[in-house]
Amino acid sequence: MSNEIKEIIDTELPPGTAPVKLDVEAVMRGNRNARMKRRLVGGGAAVASIVAVVALVLSVMTLAPEDRNSDDSTITADDPVIDPDENYFWWGPESEKATDASKAYTEAFWKYVAKEHPEVSLTVSGENAEEESVTKDFADYSFLLAADFALYEGEEWDMPQAASGKPVRERTVLTLFEDFAPDKGGSNGWSSCCGGTLRFRDGDDEKDKVDNFDIQVYPKGSFTKGTEDAMDPAFLGEDVTHDIETVTGPDGEDIQYVAGSTPDDVDGTVHTFERSAIVYRADGSAVAVRAMSNTDRGGNVSDNLSFEDLQGMALAMPDDPID
Repeated sequence: MSNEIKEIIDTELPPGTAPVKLDVEAVMRGNRNARMKRRLVGGGAAVASIVAVVALVLSVMTLAPEDRNSDDSTITADDPVIDPDENYFWWGPESEKATDASKAYTEAFWKYVAKEHPEVSLTVSGENAEEESVTKDFADYSFLLAADFALYEGEEWDMPQAASGKPVRERTVLTLFEDFAPDKGGSNGWSSCCGGTLRFRDGDDEKDKVDNFDIQVYPKGSFTKGTEDAMDPAFLGEDVTHDIETVTGPDGEDIQYVAGSTPDDVDGTVHTFERSAIVYRADGSAVAVRAMSNTDRGGNVSDNLSFEDLQGMALAMPDDPID
């Protein structure tokens, strides 16, 4: 390789200039520490010419596809820099689809709910729903799909303008969808993101309580932990006041309980409460099960699903890889 590059350099030298002595391998070795050591023999303007040509040749060599690692799987993107002085929001889904993993997670989740919470029914709100409250075959009405979301800098209320630029980050997660057309099989565009509504029977229909809930399953590498920003599964939004408690699961799992509240924009009265149980799994993925409830007219809060209930749902998820 030294001789080939030496010939290129010699052709660029002024007439009558002595041939160059150049050890390119030594140059490349020295560049490992970002300190280029050029061993050039020449004088005056010829040296400047040589340096320019060497820079050009080495640049071409560095960028040449055949000299780069062709295995793109070894290239990892840097985590986005989340500015604590800026607001961010996730927007989506841009698309969603059923996968083998999403089907396995859907089946496992509803099997667990039917067993552990027999008093629960699923409220379906779509105009194509066959009945308002479903008490069996939950997976036909609400299911997990692989959905694409994009993270933007700005305020969510200003989404059209904020999302007009390039997203800070994109990721695919499994998330819960409500089915607007059970007879269509679900994942054909008739589904609505995100989440579902669990109705807890209390003997009297007028006393039934509901919890809106959602599930997110994050593949390894799609999130950061403990930052409490938009890349953290514990993130509930810029305007949500929240507390985080770290607990240990029955098999040593790392689990976080997140309690959040959102004040009313007008009078500041807290009217919405969120609870999340996030299980960080050994394979690097994470499962978050969230429940959201509103205060009733008397200011009472529905507490149908405890942190332990949410944790049980998250731990019931299968080990199928999701990326």
